[in-house]
Order: sequence, then C-alpha cells, then structure tokens
Amino acid sequence: MCDRDDTPENQRKWRESRLEEAMRKYVRDMGGIPYKFTSPGRRSVPDRLIVLPLRSPFWVEAKAWGQVPTDAQFREALRLLKLGQLVYFIDNMPHFKKVIDCPGILPSRVSPPSPKFLRFWRICQEQGVRV
Repeated sequence: MCDRDDTPENQRKWRESRLEEAMRKYVRDMGGIPYKFTSPGRRSVPDRLIVLPLRSPFWVEAKAWGQVPTDAQFREALRLLKLGQLVYFIDNMPHFKKVIDCPGILPSRVSPPSPKFLRFWRICQEQGVRV
C-alpha cells in the first residue's frame, strides 16, 4: 500500500472494498485472521470476524467514508451486542487501527457520532446493552 494513498484526505475517496483490503492486510500483519463472513440464513451480518492473537474475536462492518449502516445492520449488531460480542462500524483506517491497538475499546468510542449512530446507541442503552 502506498503511504501517499493512506492519508486521511485520500481515505475519503476509498470504496468499501479498498478499506476492507487495508483492514485485511493490517490484521494479517498483526498475526491475525480476518475472516470474510457471510450467513446464508441471515442478512445484514457484519462483514468480517477478526481474530487476533490473545484477544477475543470481534465483528467489523466496513463502510465507505461517511456511510452509515442500514437499520437492518444496526438490528443485527444489537443482536450480537446482546450476546456479549463486540461489533464495530468502521469507515476509515485510523478508526480500525484504534480498535486493533486498544483491546476491549467500546464501539461507542470508535464510531462517528452521526444521528443514526446516536439513535442506535440510545436503543442499546435502553435495552441495557453496554456499548
């Protein structure tokens, strides 16, 4: 990956596939496995299951810069959060690196505070899910 392409200004132009490629490389460089996940019987499941050495696995839904997940993706994330899983919505590499470099960081400390995200976090709090 070219360093020039990794600047925050250039990342705003990245497609979701480019972000996933960079995330995949970063996880492999850390000695982890970035599973691409699809669920035949359920839509809107997060894209990636990230497994790192000596860490609990966690879920990542990659989005293009500034994109927010659909309501169905939020519902699926809430389902996983209720089961004690960590789910992150990532739209840039600095956010992803923060997740990797700070084990156990809560998703609400990473995701951008758009109105849709704030509504999601409010629903989580109402249902007693810590995010």
